[in-house]
Amino acid sequence: MIEEKLWAAAQAAAGDSIVVEVVRGVHFTAVFLGNGAVGVACTFVARGEGEEWSQPLLLHLPLETAELLLLARSPHLGDRSIALATANALLQAEDPPSREELPPLKNETEIVVVGNVGGLVRELKEKGHRLRVFDENDKNSLPLDMAGRRLAEADLVILAANTIINGSWTSLLARARSAWIAGPCCPLVPPLFEGTPVKWLVGRRVTDGEKLGRLLTRGGGLAQLEPCMERVVLPV
Repeated sequence: MIEEKLWAAAQAAAGDSIVVEVVRGVHFTAVFLGNGAVGVACTFVARGEGEEWSQPLLLHLPLETAELLLLARSPHLGDRSIALATANALLQAEDPPSREELPPLKNETEIVVVGNVGGLVRELKEKGHRLRVFDENDKNSLPLDMAGRRLAEADLVILAANTIINGSWTSLLARARSAWIAGPCCPLVPPLFEGTPVKWLVGRRVTDGEKLGRLLTRGGGLAQLEPCMERVVLPV
């Protein structure tokens, strides 16, 4: 199962690496490793019962990276945000063979978007593509519970990578014929998605961790963080 593959790959990559800092911004969470690598994930504030597992851990940084990966088992979405940012810091090539341009699409393609993928929706609409966007947190989008039948009928499903954090990505992918995973949270590791409907990964790689951390502490969102990241588009 893809969920298990992700966390197993991150644990295997962790080795004896160290997390030296975690910055939890309003919109994004960043994890900084001792080797200089930085991973990002969307910040979630919704909680399960009780205290977030991460609270006592973060007071004792630096920590072994493997400890923060265990937060993936937490019922708190804030903890899972930290776990995904940690995995993204670990699972990245120093210089991935990538492209910045989006994969080519036909204008008649029926595209369903699930979740917030930032400026990607606007970019695709400007290219003339028809999209149905489902996002329970966006009043201008369709309710997520209406997406079921559309997923199976769509030529392409674009999943926001933050669906990894809330755990919905596995069931959503199971209903898709062809998919992209998109957004700054996207793990840029094509082998993880082999054998799934995912054809392309559209994510971000941090290029200036120091500046990114500073902007996060000031409430920066994706628009403010763009100068600190570059788009990475990888085929699966």
